Amino acid sequence: MDQAGNETTRSITFSVNRDGSTYKLDDYAAQLVQSGFTNSPKDIVIQEVNVDTLEFIEITYTKDGEVVTLKEGVDYTVEEEGGDGQWKVYTYTIKASCFEEEGQYSINIYSEDRAKNTSTYQAKNSKLEEEEQMTLEFVVDKTAPSVSIANLEDRGRYRENVHEFTLSVKDNMLLSYVELYLDGVLYHTYSGDELTVEDGVLTIPVDSKNAYQTVKIIAYDAAGNPTDPVEYQVLVTSNWWIQFYMNKPLFFGCIAGIVVIAGVIIFLVVKRSKKDNKNYKKI
Repeated sequence: MDQAGNETTRSITFSVNRDGSTYKLDDYAAQLVQSGFTNSPKDIVIQEVNVDTLEFIEITYTKDGEVVTLKEGVDYTVEEEGGDGQWKVYTYTIKASCFEEEGQYSINIYSEDRAKNTSTYQAKNSKLEEEEQMTLEFVVDKTAPSVSIANLEDRGRYRENVHEFTLSVKDNMLLSYVELYLDGVLYHTYSGDELTVEDGVLTIPVDSKNAYQTVKIIAYDAAGNPTDPVEYQVLVTSNWWIQFYMNKPLFFGCIAGIVVIAGVIIFLVVKRSKKDNKNYKKI
């Protein structure tokens, strides 16, 4: 304003941008980062927030050491929010089809804004608070563990108070836990050190019982893939009578043998009795 009362007003809008972008994961992506494994990939949504407009965006992922550059409109989409004078929000949706193959993935986002700041998703994570530190790395695993059992046979009979068999469980990525069921009831869950100390080889005891028991085993890997249930019917008891009774072919064979022998004896007795009666009449 001058002394004559003339007044002029001008305004300038500017931003101070020292740190570049910040990032936010959707719930699924955050859960995926925390667990580190999946057997059913879904779309991954990441938001990038910046004071200024981004002038360059590149999204890549590394799979088992190989770097792949994703194409906008093919592998991912971008939604932009915020006009002049507002914070810019870029929402990236990376399609699940990018992660169909099994392997270890690491996603990286690189951008340059109008203030010439460069940002990468993984680099920015190191500046977050401790509870928020993370890298977008995960494993796609669709293969169930393999199970091998020794010293156990279906319909096997073991004359012991306790019978031990060996279970070997392997996975192409990472084992999680193994469930042991006896007669349909969860008896024990093997996990942690129980699996790692012997490299997935377990010695499992089955206690004595005066009847056949159903032993069922299911193994799970870190991605949640289960094996098909493995079931065995086994008899573990030191009682010889139970062993004999439960051996149905032998038991019924013996019964049949006794019946046959008894029949032969009766036949011979009757035949001898008739002969004696005949001789008596002659006398």
